[in-house]
Amino acid sequence: MKKLLSILFSLVVAIFAIPAVANAGTAELVNINPTATDLSQYGGTSDVPAGTHLDVFGGVIGTQYTAVYTVDAEPAMVVLVGAEELQPWVYDANAGTLTVYVDFTGFAEGIEFGAPSANLDFDIPEIPTSPDPFSIAVVWPDDAGNGLPSEMIGTTMATNTDTWNIIPPDENDANFGFELSGPAGSTVNFYMFIPQAVIDLLSSYSDTTLNIEDLAVSLNDEQATLAVTENTERGGADVDISVLMSETKTVISSLSASTAATSITVARKKPVSIAATKGTIKKGKYTKIFGWIRSGKKDKRVTLWKKVKGTDTFVKFKSLRTNKKGKYSHRMKPGKTQVIKAKFKTKVAKKKITVN
Repeated sequence: MKKLLSILFSLVVAIFAIPAVANAGTAELVNINPTATDLSQYGGTSDVPAGTHLDVFGGVIGTQYTAVYTVDAEPAMVVLVGAEELQPWVYDANAGTLTVYVDFTGFAEGIEFGAPSANLDFDIPEIPTSPDPFSIAVVWPDDAGNGLPSEMIGTTMATNTDTWNIIPPDENDANFGFELSGPAGSTVNFYMFIPQAVIDLLSSYSDTTLNIEDLAVSLNDEQATLAVTENTERGGADVDISVLMSETKTVISSLSASTAATSITVARKKPVSIAATKGTIKKGKYTKIFGWIRSGKKDKRVTLWKKVKGTDTFVKFKSLRTNKKGKYSHRMKPGKTQVIKAKFKTKVAKKKITVN
């Protein structure tokens, strides 16, 4: 009984945080086929913020479900937790319905739903047999400035970790995405569909026209991958990556394990970027430094510098040339913790490599 309650608490109460929505839409589940156990009543869905409808289901991993809702407005996004998107969700304005297609894949290895929770101090009798849970969240736009802009209509996010937060776009920070949380050291999946209207919105915030190839994905504010691919069928772009829950952003320390948070945002490429395959390594081990330049041009010179211990001075140790995609890389074995700087013309980016 306690294990199921912990699952539901994690799924329902702690899965997201978004700004309250001034003009919220509403939804009501009509049916889910094949039948799944409705677990929402056991998890406290009254805590869900305005502008969001959440259902938690218990089902059989490997099953494909179709959920149909009646809705009074088109949502900005659908978020699947513990599941993947089988095909794009469909809003029918004439019928006033939303249809969500779910591939129930389960959660990432290492997520322990049975862990004690300090916030879970109640007990509910007669809970049904413990099926594996997944959830569907429907989130509406709000152009009053408190929530998600209407340009985000059509967005999808799916993940196999249990906690997420929306990072909405705004004029002062021309990026957007999500923050995921999970057991420190675990690897989780992340999928997001970005409608073309969102890319156009980022263009307006950046004062330049952005194409899909101009975008990059940042992990914890460091541009780390160019895995933004065009989706011609839906008119937009996909991000489909695996993410290591970094120890460097630990947000919760529970009785069983620490929980780490990783932000995943999409924005315009930086003039030059730097990342590492491993930001923390053991002494004597290698890591690969890599990055790209915004222009994507071949045979451009990028230099690598390392910071001198005890000073603010950097010394150059490597000169590289970009490949045909504007990327560079260098395999190195740092002897100690150090900050590495990549320099392209007058632009720089920095990355700390920790050696234990």
